[in-house]
Amino acid sequence: MEISQAVTGLIMIFVGVVLIGVGLFFWPALIYGIPILLFGVLILLNVGRERKIERIKKFKKGKG
Repeated sequence: MEISQAVTGLIMIFVGVVLIGVGLFFWPALIYGIPILLFGVLILLNVGRERKIERIKKFKKGKG
């Protein structure tokens, strides 16, 4: 699941940057580009946090 989330995040960041570039000439593209870019960054940040949560869950399971 982590790889698919990372790929999705990277694709969203790429599409967001492209739409922001297009938005410099056609401003309605900014309405889509900025949120897509932000969601892509949030997805990538969440991948790292999810790994930490899984480690904690495994540690508590083994301990208890």
